[in-house]
Amino acid sequence: MSDRATHFSRLRGLIDEMPEVEAEVARLNRDFDVTHAHYQSLLNSLEREQVSREVFQSERIDLHIIDPPAAGLEPVAPNRMILLLLVFTVGVGGAGAMAFVLSQIHPVFQVSADQFRTVGVPALGSVGRYFSSEERQCRNLEYASFAVCLSLLRVAIVGAVLFEALGPGLRDML
Repeated sequence: MSDRATHFSRLRGLIDEMPEVEAEVARLNRDFDVTHAHYQSLLNSLEREQVSREVFQSERIDLHIIDPPAAGLEPVAPNRMILLLLVFTVGVGGAGAMAFVLSQIHPVFQVSADQFRTVGVPALGSVGRYFSSEERQCRNLEYASFAVCLSLLRVAIVGAVLFEALGPGLRDML
């Protein structure tokens, strides 16, 4: 019976060792995979180095163009000068159209004859607007600033067109 008991206790000890052995096998397999991957990368690096060394030593490089690059004859962007002039024209035209629409929504009669032609009712009289000297100065300043801004806009457009036509242009600057 003692032989059987020792055999039983030895088997129980093996059962307890089994998870430890499996864990050790898993760790060894993982270490082997990492080492094998590192070995393969070193082997590939060595092969590339040998090929580049052979090419450098032979100094004979044959390049064959399989598919030559092709550039289209059509530009990939619109003509910038025409685009600049078109944007300027549309902007000024849009501003003029907006001013016209606003004048139609909120009409102002400058003289009483305009009122008679538009409404069909004669005006008994009209009251002119009186501007004080401060108001006249402020209004003249507004007109002058508008004229300066319009002139600067024209200069900017002419400068941009000349920059595109005579200078390097935006395409070459980028």
